[in-house]
Amino acid sequence: MISISCTNCKALLTIDEAFAGGVCRCQHCGTIQTVPAGTRGHDSSVTGGVISGQSLGGSKVALPRDKQGAGTGLEDLADIVASSGLAGSGLTSRRLSRSNNTAIAVPVAKPSKLVPMIAVGSSIGVVLIGAILFFSLRGDSSSNAGTGGDGPTNVVQPSDGTPPIATVRGPSFCGVPLEGTTTIFVLDRGSGTREVFDLLKSATLKSIDSLGDDRKFQVIFWNNGSDELLFPATGPTYATDRKRDEARKLFDDTAAFGATDAGPSLEKAYAQSPEVVIIASGKGPDLTDEFVTTANTARKGLNIKTHTFSLGEGASDGLKKLADETGGQYKQITPSQLDAFTR
Repeated sequence: MISISCTNCKALLTIDEAFAGGVCRCQHCGTIQTVPAGTRGHDSSVTGGVISGQSLGGSKVALPRDKQGAGTGLEDLADIVASSGLAGSGLTSRRLSRSNNTAIAVPVAKPSKLVPMIAVGSSIGVVLIGAILFFSLRGDSSSNAGTGGDGPTNVVQPSDGTPPIATVRGPSFCGVPLEGTTTIFVLDRGSGTREVFDLLKSATLKSIDSLGDDRKFQVIFWNNGSDELLFPATGPTYATDRKRDEARKLFDDTAAFGATDAGPSLEKAYAQSPEVVIIASGKGPDLTDEFVTTANTARKGLNIKTHTFSLGEGASDGLKKLADETGGQYKQITPSQLDAFTR
């Protein structure tokens, strides 16, 4: 047996030689200390000694002999252990006794590998739950109306039963995000756009509202043989409250009629060198390669993104080609869809 003194309370501890070089815990004060390795193989000089056995967790423990014989609490404990089927543990009533002059040294068992595994599993679970919550909240935020950034914010349902369409945060026109600081709207006001002209004006005003005070805009209507119509007449202006109100007043007094020519309007628009030009017409199917040539002539090789919109039931190869050539987007929008974008 090995005898050591507790480094904290100085109590005399005895422990089985099997634990030489390991660690033990003082039963009196709980201090953990090292069991000397050099004493392995030598008997203890302390009277009473200890009997080694197995703890319920499989780790060896050291228990003192009792000078006063059986009938102690340790004897009862041994009986319980024996009746539980752990008879081979060494904890029997014939081998347990008390000692009046020694304390019990309990060897410290090695940490179980199960604890780190549980901790790792818990960490993974927390990460997965956090990811699920993040993407759930992100999905919810993308379905709410609002402004202040790019990305879908609201889904609207057209009245004609066509699939729902999504609006976007920030500057946009009919679901298309608008980049840069200056956007010019080039709108057809001919008879081919008459049926959707009021909706087109409403969608344009809503787009101007989305620009904010730090971006510029200008609206230029296609020439239909009457007076030239554009706002502001002097060029793009910041989309302040006052300028937006002035644009609304102009739109109230504007109607669609006659045959239109987009050439002069496109020349004025591209001459301003904006980042984005929007072209919308109700006669999209009639706009073919000739229209693309007219637009490219007005563009004069400038790299200006052009988004095109064919309003009505017919698609437009010309508008789509122009959008593709300039890196813009092309959309065919039904009257019901256009109405949904104004809401």
